[in-house]
Amino acid sequence: MLGLHGVASSPFFGQPADANGYMNRLACVQNYSAVSGVCLMVRRELFDQLGGLDGETFSTGLSDADLCLRMRDHGYLIVWTPFAVVAKATSQTVALDEQHKDSFYERWLPRVANDPAYNHNLSLRMASFNLEPGLREGWVPFIQPVLPFCHGLANQHHCGRTLSRQPAVQGAGTGRLDTGTVELCAAEHGGA
Repeated sequence: MLGLHGVASSPFFGQPADANGYMNRLACVQNYSAVSGVCLMVRRELFDQLGGLDGETFSTGLSDADLCLRMRDHGYLIVWTPFAVVAKATSQTVALDEQHKDSFYERWLPRVANDPAYNHNLSLRMASFNLEPGLREGWVPFIQPVLPFCHGLANQHHCGRTLSRQPAVQGAGTGRLDTGTVELCAAEHGGA
């Protein structure tokens, strides 16, 4: 996942081999923005067309994610499957230096900030697929409480103005009524 625990990380690191993962994602074939180069298969023609792994810019890592994002830019899907099993010889990870991180951010920051494979309400800093700490008290769908609204159209004789707009404007002054729709309709029909 892009942006997870820094630049990019595996959302299921440390899960048991037989785990289904969050919402059964470890049991489903699915699209990601990028996958690890540990097990990355690409047609040779496409690999050559895109210039392969960018080892100059990303010599200590991220060249796999960079290649995946370039493939996505050319309309290809990055497909992950649970039916491939890979045994990695070492668990040692290479630490990314700041220059490589900055180069990756410079090239891909909009994607890192908004990975379509990861819900933006979930934390990028905590364990994978946890709610962002500020959202733990419960989701509040509206920043402000929803106010009742009054909708009425003023006709050419302005009788609608007396019946709906004026009381609505008075109610809005108390903070107990939303007149945004009324104001819009009045402006559209030439009322003030």
